[in-house]
Amino acid sequence: MEANAVDPDEFIVAIYCLGDDLFEELLGGRRLRSRGPAPLLDDREVLTIEICAEFLGIDTDKGIFEFFRRHYAEWFPALRRLHRTTSRGKPPTSGR
Repeated sequence: MEANAVDPDEFIVAIYCLGDDLFEELLGGRRLRSRGPAPLLDDREVLTIEICAEFLGIDTDKGIFEFFRRHYAEWFPALRRLHRTTSRGKPPTSGR
């Protein structure tokens, strides 16, 4: 049996739309993250990127960031402004 190929663009759009519908259903317009500054990437964008990267077999943060920044920066424009180390969760240096 031959498997049908999935168009990556259509897959990304489908995942985003599904996530958007689920976020609206579960959160009713409320923000998922309520503290701190507003993130550059929306929660729906982050989940879309993570789910699609898993499907594509990209399993490192660096690989995910580089792939989506290179191929889908126009879909996720905040990736152009986001530095990869921003999302690593490292504590800020104290300057000491």
